[in-house]
Amino acid sequence: MASALRPSRPPAPILATEQRLTKSPPPPPTSPIQSLVTTATVLSVLTAAGGITGYVTSASVPSLTAGVGIGVLYGLAAYRINQRQAYGVEMALLASLVLAGSSVPRAIRSGGRKPVPLVLGVLGVGGLLRFGNAYLNTA
Repeated sequence: MASALRPSRPPAPILATEQRLTKSPPPPPTSPIQSLVTTATVLSVLTAAGGITGYVTSASVPSLTAGVGIGVLYGLAAYRINQRQAYGVEMALLASLVLAGSSVPRAIRSGGRKPVPLVLGVLGVGGLLRFGNAYLNTA
């Protein structure tokens, strides 16, 4: 009689694989802040790696300085955005402006025949659009 009053529990899984087959909740949606951090981090790595590659392949100190400098700006911006500190988006917007401002004219002058200024221009303009939109939406 006492067993009839207790609520029944589902049986425990027999195999470990049965536990993996149960439905898990969907991952939380990516927040706008996290996507800004990801964008700034990717741009930081790409620009710094590009500057180092430019130095290694052609001993270009300006490539090293500019690439690593812009990469550090993007990295600092990613950190500030992630920590919700002031001026993170603005710093990323500044880095994008410098990157696009220096590479787009070179890409236009070369007629798109040189891939490095073209790719840097696309990254800079993409950063301008991404961080400019975030700046306008928070202002």
